[in-house]
Amino acid sequence: LISTLLDSARLQNSQTPLKKEWCDIEDLIGIALREFRSDVLHERVECRFEGNLPLFYGDCGLLIRLFVNLIDNALKYSYQDKPIEIAISATSSKWKITFSNQCPQLSSEELNNLFEKFYRTDNTADISGSGIGLSICKEISLAHNGSIRAYNHEHGISVEVILPVLKQPVSLPMEDQ
Repeated sequence: LISTLLDSARLQNSQTPLKKEWCDIEDLIGIALREFRSDVLHERVECRFEGNLPLFYGDCGLLIRLFVNLIDNALKYSYQDKPIEIAISATSSKWKITFSNQCPQLSSEELNNLFEKFYRTDNTADISGSGIGLSICKEISLAHNGSIRAYNHEHGISVEVILPVLKQPVSLPMEDQ
């Protein structure tokens, strides 16, 4: 909670620049997944990486926080025996990262409020949480000039993060040995 509040304060201070570097999104997802019990993940989390993914120029630490929060929410608010899917794709102009679970669908009002600070839906009283995790996700997405949205799908809810590609990785020529 303290770490989340510090990240929030850092993101809200426009004077604090992001610590941008080249990030391997697949690796960052792997690091985020290590925050959870491996037996839970092995049985429930399915990752789908589409195509040959380039590096992304962003704040790796904040992106890990984004992924941990979204995985945590997907696990906490889903049916216990159903899979969580993480799908990642990239084009030359944007990244699309989607976290989907199987759970009761939400009303359009609830979906619109999910990313507000301290918001919790009425049916979550028995699930621990502070209501700031998804607001941090929104702040991290916006700090990277991206967006985040939640929507219902056939069997549950998906949260989609779109991050624009603002800088292309440069391929260095291989040196002859």
